[in-house]
This record gives sequence, structure tokens and C-alpha cells, in this order.
Amino acid sequence: MVRGDFVECPLEKHPPRLKFDEIPDHCREYDGYDIGSNTPNELAEVCVNLWEALLYPGHKLPVKEYKIFRLIEDYGIRLLSYGNASGGSFFGAYRSFLIDYNGSTEFVSIGLSPYSTWSKQDIAKTAINVAIDTDDDAHHSLQLCVDDNVVRNGKKVTFYHSGRIGFSNKGSGKIEGLRIFTEDLYPSIIDGKRFNLGTLTYDRLWEVDDPEFMNLIENLISYALVRDEYRKYLRKQK
Repeated sequence: MVRGDFVECPLEKHPPRLKFDEIPDHCREYDGYDIGSNTPNELAEVCVNLWEALLYPGHKLPVKEYKIFRLIEDYGIRLLSYGNASGGSFFGAYRSFLIDYNGSTEFVSIGLSPYSTWSKQDIAKTAINVAIDTDDDAHHSLQLCVDDNVVRNGKKVTFYHSGRIGFSNKGSGKIEGLRIFTEDLYPSIIDGKRFNLGTLTYDRLWEVDDPEFMNLIENLISYALVRDEYRKYLRKQK
């Protein structure tokens, strides 16, 4: 290589993204990789549209000030590995966003993966994972189970979350405590007893810079940041 005696390997072309009307016939091809095999077809289609919007970097999240963070750069796709509060490990592709939050520069990354519980390991659902990298730690701040939280009603797809929150290996934090933190830091996502992270209209291929999609990504990032603020509070109480 120093002498310049090498053959450059050609870069493989990125496979074309599925067309909107192709998704129903191909959504199960992601089973076992990014989507759980037990996720119903109507939600698997949602997951494929969402995941491919994140995977294809031609559209970027606009660099600007959002409500509680500033986006420095949409980094595109990175292969990463993260743990969660239960001791699980998740490796795969994530769409990463470099942000400034309260003067701290952090990566927030979003990916999809199959998801099972210890009590029902034979049931493979789908999780939207939101991970945070700081100078001290890298972890999943949010694992949103699509099967249990996302509601598809005709063309409207709403991404809810129950508020369940793991706290290290010490168990769970209280949902009401998280709600109090959210009311103070990011109240717009509180919707009764649930957290409403946004609604997408399922009538087209979604793109990262589409206004509805931007709102969902902003809410996912912000909710993950608030959840970590609550975890910091719980640690101080111990």
C-alpha cells in the first residue's frame, strides 16, 4: 500500500429503497433483523417505512435549534452496540444525530430491533430504540415497543409510550415521577396517561425532513433526554 501497489475495491451500490406500494409484500423480509416476527403486518409495514426513512441518508434532519436541544449534525448511519437497564445488548445500524443539550455535546441514535421479554422469549415484537452517548456512558434511554404502543387507525399512525422506565439494574422508576419531569421540561408530549410522540400519515414514503417525521424525531430525542434527566434525579435520591 505504501508503494501504491494495490487494487481499489469498488463500492457497492446502495440497494434501491422499496416503493410505497411494495412495502406490504416485502415487510416480512426484515423479520429477525430489524423487525420482530410476531409484529402484525399492519405495524410491520409502518416499521419498514420508518426504518428505511432512517436508513437512507439522502434526506437530513435540518440543523437548527429545536425546543430543548440544538442539532449540530445529522451523522447518518453508524453500526453501534448498546445495552439497556435489563442487561440486554443490541448491535446494529442506527441513525445518529449529534446534538448540543444544556451545553453538552451528545450523540442520540435511533434504531429498530426485535424485542422480547424474559417472561415471553418466544414472542418477538419490534422496538424503536433511542440511545444516548455522553462522555460517561452509552445506553438505550428508550425502548418503545411498537406492538404495544403504536396505534394505526386507517392512514393515521400515532406513536405513544406508556412511560415505563428502567433504572439501571435496580428496577423501574415511577411513571408519575417521569410525568412530573416531562411536564416541567417537555410538556407538549403528555397525552392523558400516555406520552404522545407524534402522528404520521401512512400515504407515502416517509423522509427524515418531512414535517411530520421531523416532529416525531424531535419528540423521540427530547423524550429520551427527559428520561435520562429523571434517571439522574433518581440516582441522587439513592
